[in-house]
Amino acid sequence: MIEQSIQKFVDYTKKHIKGDEKGEAQIFLDHFFIALGYEEGLKGAGAECEFRIKNKKKRSTSFADLVWKPRVLIEMKKRGENLEKYYQQAFSYWQKLVPNRPQYVILCNFDEFWVYDFDHDIDEPVDVILIDNLVDRRQSLSFMFPKPQKPIWGANKEKITDKAVKEVGYAFISMVNRGVERKKALLYCMQCVISMFAEDIGLLPNNIFSNVVRECLAKAENEPGIVPISYDLIGNLFKEMNTQGITKGGMYKGVDYFNGGLFLDVNRIELTLYELERFQTASLKKWQKVNPAIFGSIFESALETDERHMLGAHYTHEIDIRKIVYPVIISPWEKRIEEAETLANYYKLIKELRSFKVLDPACGSGNFLFVAFKEMKKLEKTLLTLIRENAKTKEQAKESQKFFEAGNYVSTKQFYGIDIKPYAVELAKVTLMIAKELTIKETTDNSEALPLDNLDKNIICADALLNEDGTERQWPKVDVIIGNPPYQGKGKMQEEFGKEYINKLRKTYPSISGRADFCVCLSEINHFRLFVALQLFCRVGIYF
Repeated sequence: MIEQSIQKFVDYTKKHIKGDEKGEAQIFLDHFFIALGYEEGLKGAGAECEFRIKNKKKRSTSFADLVWKPRVLIEMKKRGENLEKYYQQAFSYWQKLVPNRPQYVILCNFDEFWVYDFDHDIDEPVDVILIDNLVDRRQSLSFMFPKPQKPIWGANKEKITDKAVKEVGYAFISMVNRGVERKKALLYCMQCVISMFAEDIGLLPNNIFSNVVRECLAKAENEPGIVPISYDLIGNLFKEMNTQGITKGGMYKGVDYFNGGLFLDVNRIELTLYELERFQTASLKKWQKVNPAIFGSIFESALETDERHMLGAHYTHEIDIRKIVYPVIISPWEKRIEEAETLANYYKLIKELRSFKVLDPACGSGNFLFVAFKEMKKLEKTLLTLIRENAKTKEQAKESQKFFEAGNYVSTKQFYGIDIKPYAVELAKVTLMIAKELTIKETTDNSEALPLDNLDKNIICADALLNEDGTERQWPKVDVIIGNPPYQGKGKMQEEFGKEYINKLRKTYPSISGRADFCVCLSEINHFRLFVALQLFCRVGIYF
């Protein structure tokens, strides 16, 4: 029955709807709701068109095309529009729809439905449905049915990522439990993650990591114990990945140089049959669809419960991260781009963007830096488009070309992090490395894919507050500081950190009240530069 009604809607749209956002959006949406099973259309379902979104700061009002709490926000654009350009507008509307904020957001241009599930992926659509395929793909919209169902996405990126990461996590826990040094085990797992990701996007030839793991398993004696050959086969792969130039022959033929950072220490570990099986299962997942933000879950599993409490550490969801990144980085830059009018202005802005530096002084697994990097790459793409569109003459086109040259883009080297845990630092490096590679893959420009950026000087393992001699830690000079600082109440600080450390802290930062939470100490660094971010974090907390 629903197949017929959806087909009827598709036929009606093709025959009668020209794709005018202003004149036809409500007609289109009303027929859409009828097709989904609501006889009285969108009003009968309880949805509202032209829903008022108030911006108290700007004292202005915007109008969302359709809001149906708590299910979906739908934003319509005219036929042929690139929906990617309107993601930020929809996200801004969605942020303000409290209480009962919808879980789902749909961007639609009459021909395509871009479906977002903000409980699972804040940045990418979980599905893109062409209107011609709407009947066959109707289960992707089942959350809108009169009796809502769990949707079946065309590609569930988060699910794939979660499964793959869990397998790596199981191998990590197994290694630690049998006595492998925690830092070494974590580094080994991160090297494996990069290897799986690299072979899926073509940076490692011929599925070489998966084949090496398969060969180790083939030579195992089907015993639950150690598989000695894994020490050589996987270890030698890592060695080739750290050797400059391309391997000319042998089983590792074609392996390029990755870098002297992550692969500087060639890890050789004899894996158990169980651990090899975990890596084999993980290698069969689609790592090219990985969401680096999920690495926070490995970080969580790597911390013991009591250690996690002491550090005030917890995984911050990407949605909450954007609540800091948007007002601190994205919004000011969008305003500057909007106000720029000439090619010279765009040149100036892109130069500044490419030298704009970001710090997270308690970076954990690097999720704040990852989101900031992605958003700055989007801003860069916007500026490059404007430069291309406004370079009219041959001279202007020639001058503008240098802004498109490889090696001259927004770089991971503009991002800095500090964390006291060694494995958090390794996770943060990998998160940014993968973020860069994904960006290159999306732009189909592989000219600067390898070697990977060496981030050893950008992401450091240290106490963000104190040097070893008890003096104040100096942070890198940056343009903005973001993050979710560790929280630890006054009553627990001495118990958790020890009297000696607290005494050093009070001596170095005498202006901080003895009643203050531990996170306040971070606001004292560098003339209160972090305080703005802390205020913003508290202010947007009502949206959590």
